[in-house]
Amino acid sequence: MGMVALLAACGGGGEPQRKRVVEDREFVCPAAGRQLETRDLDRSMLPSIWKILNDDNRRGCWGASLLAIGHIGADDAFLRLRSFIEGRGTELALAEDLVILQQAYLALGNMVRDRTNAKNSDLALDYLIWSTDPLNWEKLSADWRLDAVMRRELIRVLTTSAVKALGISGAEEARQHLLQMAMDSADRRSFRFKYQVAASANDVVIHLINVHVLPPGRVAFATAEVMTTLKSAGDADLRSLAQRVHQDAMEAYNLERAWLAARRGEEGFLRAVQKADSVADARLSGLHGQLESLRHLLDSPEAQEGIERVEKVIFPEGPLALINAEVGDQVRRALAALAVLEERFHDDLVRLKLVDHVRTAREAHVELDKALKLGTSGKGYETVIVKRSELQTSLRVLLATVVSRFPGWHGGDREMQHKVLGPILDQDDQVGSYLRRLVPVRDIDPSTGQELAPLVDEGAATASRSRIPSIRRDDAAPAPGEDPERPEGMDPGAGEDVPPGME
Repeated sequence: MGMVALLAACGGGGEPQRKRVVEDREFVCPAAGRQLETRDLDRSMLPSIWKILNDDNRRGCWGASLLAIGHIGADDAFLRLRSFIEGRGTELALAEDLVILQQAYLALGNMVRDRTNAKNSDLALDYLIWSTDPLNWEKLSADWRLDAVMRRELIRVLTTSAVKALGISGAEEARQHLLQMAMDSADRRSFRFKYQVAASANDVVIHLINVHVLPPGRVAFATAEVMTTLKSAGDADLRSLAQRVHQDAMEAYNLERAWLAARRGEEGFLRAVQKADSVADARLSGLHGQLESLRHLLDSPEAQEGIERVEKVIFPEGPLALINAEVGDQVRRALAALAVLEERFHDDLVRLKLVDHVRTAREAHVELDKALKLGTSGKGYETVIVKRSELQTSLRVLLATVVSRFPGWHGGDREMQHKVLGPILDQDDQVGSYLRRLVPVRDIDPSTGQELAPLVDEGAATASRSRIPSIRRDDAAPAPGEDPERPEGMDPGAGEDVPPGME
């Protein structure tokens, strides 16, 4: 036994344990037309993926490699993806391989959704939100060796890819950002930038690239004139297409006007809620005052016990805790307590002659609850945005069809092209004049062509959104010079225009 123990102590009892080494695995790019299999991905493939992304001869595998990085989620995955987007963007634009950039953004979206690395996911989400603003890319584009058209196209791909990636991320912050982007577009008519390209008026391709997002009333007004022109030309097929676009525009116009009217009605909604709220507060105050009076007027132990029971149900923390509560919370708590009083403490209410007080308080809170439920803030807004987007697509299909039908190789074609496109491009020029003056774009009445006054002031719209549907009692106006949107202690310019992860 002693010899065995000695051998074991000297290491002779077996093989010494060695540190386990994980061998690198080769990342195999999926065949053309096949999707990436995420089940077999792991960190051991990362070295081969880095080599692929640094090899220009394997550009066909870049897209799959980028998607693989997003699913694996290495510690430096976000930094590598961001460096690829910003470092390879102009090169891919020149090579017309911008689809690879879209896959890089999809990788970031997958990274946010999968959360295999929390820090990477948070950085990727911040970067995606930053990337949706074209002005951020405008500032970085000064160093790009691209002409104006390619620079604008690259920015368009970067911003739209970021929006799509936010959509697949599933993050609540991403959803709120996309919602706010569309809300701002509808409220302020800030229709992004126009391609600023010097070109002749006859260059229809440039016209098609340059067309702004047109409000639905302007599209309906222009397409009505287009239909008249095509009817006289005898082109039934093209006129039918223009008629469908006109119908889409009228549907979007009517839907948007109804929604904006509802937005304008928010002030009336606020006044109705505040009026019902003041009545409900008065009824609660009256009930509390009556209880205090009965406490001094009635000396019998039975009456005093009844007062205590009623007060404990309706004002367990005192009257102010209920009266000064947030409106929705007050309605919920008051209706529940008043229902308990009427059902379980009816005898006490009859004995104390509080039946009418409790009934009027309950009725006042029922009316307040109705006023809250009548709020129309934001209802139908998603449909408005979808309809407007669909309209812009169908409008561009019409423009492209007109160009293909009348390519402009001879004088007759050019004249017809000008007649058909003229009304639409005229509306585009008017929208451009608004944007150049940095004022909200006004829609027009499609039946008369008269400009419509803005329905919602930008500041008022933003302020009213912040109050709906919750109305608090402790709202206080900001002090002079104070920015209500900036957290205390933050510098006015802090964090602006800096890509996440590059602070």
